[in-house]
Amino acid sequence: MKLPSWLTAVPPDPRAYGHLVQLCADSGHLAAGRQLHARLVALSVTPSNFLASKLISLYSRAARLDDARRVFDAIPQPSVFAWNAILIALSLHSPDPSAAVRLFATSGISPDEITLSALLKSLAESGPRLSALVAAELHAVAVQRGFGDDLFVSNGLITAYANAGDSRSARVIFDEMPRRDVVSWNSLISAYARAGWYRECLQLFQELASVHDAGGVRPNSITVASVLHACAQLKAVDFGVGFYAKCGRLEYARELFEGMPKKDAVSYSAMITGYMNHGHVDKGMELFQRADAQGISIWNAVIAGLVQNGRQSEVLGLLNKMIGSGILPNSATLSIIIPSVDLFATLLGVKQAHGYANQKQP
Repeated sequence: MKLPSWLTAVPPDPRAYGHLVQLCADSGHLAAGRQLHARLVALSVTPSNFLASKLISLYSRAARLDDARRVFDAIPQPSVFAWNAILIALSLHSPDPSAAVRLFATSGISPDEITLSALLKSLAESGPRLSALVAAELHAVAVQRGFGDDLFVSNGLITAYANAGDSRSARVIFDEMPRRDVVSWNSLISAYARAGWYRECLQLFQELASVHDAGGVRPNSITVASVLHACAQLKAVDFGVGFYAKCGRLEYARELFEGMPKKDAVSYSAMITGYMNHGHVDKGMELFQRADAQGISIWNAVIAGLVQNGRQSEVLGLLNKMIGSGILPNSATLSIIIPSVDLFATLLGVKQAHGYANQKQP
């Protein structure tokens, strides 16, 4: 993108150039932004804090941290906006996770919520020792400055405390938040999973599912990863599959299900029931056909699903197939089929099933 000649022919107005640099950053035109910067240098113009902040953001968007730092270092008296721009750049791109925190320590500025969010983001990439030293201090500053209820600051504090191994403090922050987004939930759920608090992880996930059922925050793939880890450690993947399937989150249930190293009758039943309950009969049948686990619960899940979805005509054939495979109907099977099929047309089949059930359950 080449700058028009008329733009390079007029004296640069700092605010107008700032907006142009922002436009270049937003549209990904680094070359045009560099041309604007080069023109400023050629005219010996010292960028204002506003313009310098835009240039730092431009170079940060392009992951050119050295250029961003040169712009910052040339500012005679950086404002909080310029400090925020360089701290964000460092938190995103510095190979040293402590760089933003160390630079801030020399600033002498009064941080705002953007400053705190940038510093907390850098802590998320640092080791537990730095997080333990700085998290409580930044928390105190946030409360003192009136940013304790800010969503992004609170999310950062949860992650910082969790990184420091202080899941209890992370939970306190979470419980005090007036509003939470999926990052808030994921931060604490993943913190519990990393800390080995697997039951707490699943309990918190249940809370999130209840919130979603009420029209609130929806879990995402990051939630699934943490829940899967917790379920695996507790050998409770069936819990995750069944819970997702019951709530209609079939894509999450299937992701958990497919991630199981060994699938059993309980997990197959939960997954098939989830499909059937939400009208996906063909998907339920497809899963049933490829099931490599055996058990009456799987057959009952399919039979119940067929009945529920008005496909009673397929039930007797399935019942005979089940008996032929050596699996006998039980009382649950009978409670499904007897009230739902035409008695006259299926009397023989029901009588036969009842006989098998009596053999197995005297």
